[in-house]
Amino acid sequence: MDVPVTQEDRRPGGQARRLLAALPLLGLALTAPALAHADAAASAPGTAGDVVLLKPAASVVYLNGGAGRPEAEAMRRDAAHWPLRIAFQGAPGPVAGVHLAVADARGHTLLRLAHGGPMTFVMLAAGDYRVTASYHGHAQTREVRVGPEGQDLDFRWTP
Repeated sequence: MDVPVTQEDRRPGGQARRLLAALPLLGLALTAPALAHADAAASAPGTAGDVVLLKPAASVVYLNGGAGRPEAEAMRRDAAHWPLRIAFQGAPGPVAGVHLAVADARGHTLLRLAHGGPMTFVMLAAGDYRVTASYHGHAQTREVRVGPEGQDLDFRWTP
């Protein structure tokens, strides 16, 4: 589902508004209060069952989930629209419950999750970031440069 970048996308919060509008296409829904805040790119959490799917954190919008097959497939279809795409793997497969922190080049934490994964997508401007993921007490840190095509990160933990 490749969608061209529009003038609206280039305005503050434009991509977030477009993503919020696209959620019904993914089979996801937001509550009325969440939609009321979409213009400011800061909405209440959207949920599908008991899994948080879209939520702002300190002005950073992210998508987190992918535990079930339908949810994972929906996230993969939309992945190209997210500048930073992170996947978490363990033995024998995808893992959730990852402690995740994303910081900008100045060291300011932009996103902190206590239960990330198996996939976390983050809406970020182009630039340099430090991503730290910890699973069962084993931390890994990566420096990443997000550009126009976005960036994929894979964190893997093996016994």
